[in-house]
Amino acid sequence: MIREHTITIQQAKIYGLVLFLPIIVLTGLPFFLLNGFQLPGPSFINTVFFILLMLGGVVVHELLHGVVWVLGHKEGWKAVKMGFTQIEPE
Repeated sequence: MIREHTITIQQAKIYGLVLFLPIIVLTGLPFFLLNGFQLPGPSFINTVFFILLMLGGVVVHELLHGVVWVLGHKEGWKAVKMGFTQIEPE
């Protein structure tokens, strides 16, 4: 039996933060201990690389949502629409 559970946007933000912080500590701490605490300063190439990496990450992230939806839906890719919507007002 499937039980439906709904949370608010505020609860989702809190849960996300609670999950995000330990992951940052568990991955960031070993990185800085191994590589030192000095980060490279901002440069044009670092900025461009970061922007491209973030844009690529968004595309991959959304495609993963689509693939999982396709796997769970009998209509396949016909049931998937890619795009962005505003969830809450700013």
